Amino acid sequence: QKEDRLKNKTDIEKNSEKEKETNKSMATPNDLQSPLLEDPTPCQTRPHDHFMDDEECKIQTHLQTHWKSWQTASLPKRLLCKYIICPCVRVSVWWTLMKQTYGLVNLLLTTSVYLTYGMLRLTDLPSKYVYNDIYKSSPAEQEELAGFTILPWVIKPVYGLMVDNLPIFGYRHKSYLIFASVLSVLVFWTLSFTLTGGVIYFTYMVSIGELLRSLSDVVVDGLVVHLAKKESVSGSGNLQSLCWMVYSVAAITGMFFGGLLVDHVNVGVIYFIYGCFSILTLVLAMRFREEKDTAGWDLGRLTYNLKILVNSFRYGLIRNAALYITLSSLIVPQFTSIYYQFQTDELGFSSTTLGIIGFATYLFQLTSTVYYNSNLKTTSFRTIFLIYPFLYSIGLGFTLILVLQVNQQAGIPNFVMALFDSSLTQGIGIAFRFLPILVLAAKICPPGVETTLYATFTSLYNGATYFWGAEYGGMLASYLGVTDKDFSNLYLVYIWAIVACLLGLIFVPLIPDKISFEEVATFSLHEENESKGKENTIA
Repeated sequence: QKEDRLKNKTDIEKNSEKEKETNKSMATPNDLQSPLLEDPTPCQTRPHDHFMDDEECKIQTHLQTHWKSWQTASLPKRLLCKYIICPCVRVSVWWTLMKQTYGLVNLLLTTSVYLTYGMLRLTDLPSKYVYNDIYKSSPAEQEELAGFTILPWVIKPVYGLMVDNLPIFGYRHKSYLIFASVLSVLVFWTLSFTLTGGVIYFTYMVSIGELLRSLSDVVVDGLVVHLAKKESVSGSGNLQSLCWMVYSVAAITGMFFGGLLVDHVNVGVIYFIYGCFSILTLVLAMRFREEKDTAGWDLGRLTYNLKILVNSFRYGLIRNAALYITLSSLIVPQFTSIYYQFQTDELGFSSTTLGIIGFATYLFQLTSTVYYNSNLKTTSFRTIFLIYPFLYSIGLGFTLILVLQVNQQAGIPNFVMALFDSSLTQGIGIAFRFLPILVLAAKICPPGVETTLYATFTSLYNGATYFWGAEYGGMLASYLGVTDKDFSNLYLVYIWAIVACLLGLIFVPLIPDKISFEEVATFSLHEENESKGKENTIA
């Protein structure tokens, strides 16, 4: 009896295995799921009102069609499909859906503005070369003039209010982009032929160029918000991701070639080349289709939106965030121009060498952005802002080592040390300071005033960090006697920068450990009721 039971059990197991093999041989391609496909739901049963659902649906259909042949193929072919074909399919479908959702002209227009903004890095080294070699400006003077050119980025809320409430020829986006593009071309082309007009004239022209760039930036941000209404929030994320990818690639390219061109062509040619990029935006802006605003200038609405903006700072969460961004930035000086002169005059770096360093720095910034998205998005803002001063002080410590030439005693070349400390400090600044501030500002902006209030936060950051920071750094360098002939006290400048960075810890308690949106919702509800009351009064 035991032998019979064992025999029957064996026969049942064999029959079960045969049934599995039969079912597998009769399976359809949809049953053989690729490990790349996380959702096996057929396309016909999936919702089509979500951007990413459509994207994954089309990718799934394409991959399932060919997966059966891929699964039985050789190992090299499977690897080729996994790492080459599948990513290409995803990118192709993603781009096709982007065109279908937003339109090719709209995509090219928004990305062209970010392309031009990124290629502005093409003029970074030439501008420093003009101040240093043509006008023989001192380090302190360069810092003060550089701070003045940042001023247009400080008044971005003014542009936002103008674009939202004061259309030109009936258009809120198209007219401003055409206006800014035409003037940008004229400004940089004029500058390319008049570089010897004096340091004040050069600074004035560069400032006008920065004003036009910041105006285009505000307009295209509003355009992105407008286009994103066609799809879900996921669609908006795709459009923003595309824009910033274009910006990153353009910035890396501009910094690299800017350093190369300074050594081989006239500086004026570089400004002429940069001016040509605005022609692309001009052509696309003229082809952009926008609904005409027949209401004209609405000064009442402008005044009302300005009142909402001012009233928003009465609420603790918004007020404390603004105080932290401003105060923690005001106490830290900036020494971009001074450090540039130290690298060229003291260390003997050529423009090509500085271009390579800038290329590596922006590449590391791109890596830092990926790191933030992968590892820091779920970390509390207070924790990130507590870590930042210590990490950034370490980065400044490596710069201090280069200034004191301690690296030479250890046998480390100046180029390697400069490449390392520039990439490290900029990377830390992006991942632990810049991006968290942008995300914090976006999270606490109440509905109805998002664009203007967000522009206000970024303006506070730009004003405190780059405008005041440059002026502060220039005055400090002048007080300590740092000149283009004498860098002996430059180490004192960086010691104070490290101390000031650590002092920023006292402002971190202004940021709550966990963001509660009840206060934002209360503010939003209050403004909504006030708006309805105003409408009823008018009626």
